[in-house]
Amino acid sequence: MNHETSDRFLKTADELNAKCANPDDHITPEMIEAAVKNFERVEKMRKDSKGKFRVLGVDKFSHEDWVEGEYDTAEEALQIARTKTNNAKKNCFGDNRYSIATVYYAYDPDGGYLGGDTWVGE
Repeated sequence: MNHETSDRFLKTADELNAKCANPDDHITPEMIEAAVKNFERVEKMRKDSKGKFRVLGVDKFSHEDWVEGEYDTAEEALQIARTKTNNAKKNCFGDNRYSIATVYYAYDPDGGYLGGDTWVGE
């Protein structure tokens, strides 16, 4: 992450802290550092130097994420991401209730978001 982006994180934290009456709830520099490191880790995970389209899985409850697969075309990656997200929604409880715990996102080789989050109706 570049210096400008890191500064934006810090400025936003300062603005939020100024509005927060309880110092125990303030965003600390350590929290910012951890967020920046995680942002950089995910940014690298989305990209593929071999020109493949990636699908990433994200468990929103455990905060785990992983590369689900690499594909030759955007269409294939999107189809896999959408199918896996829909299956995860339906299979969580085994009935008509849905879960948002696990979702899948498709990315181009440069790390640009293509889609897959069927919750937003894309």
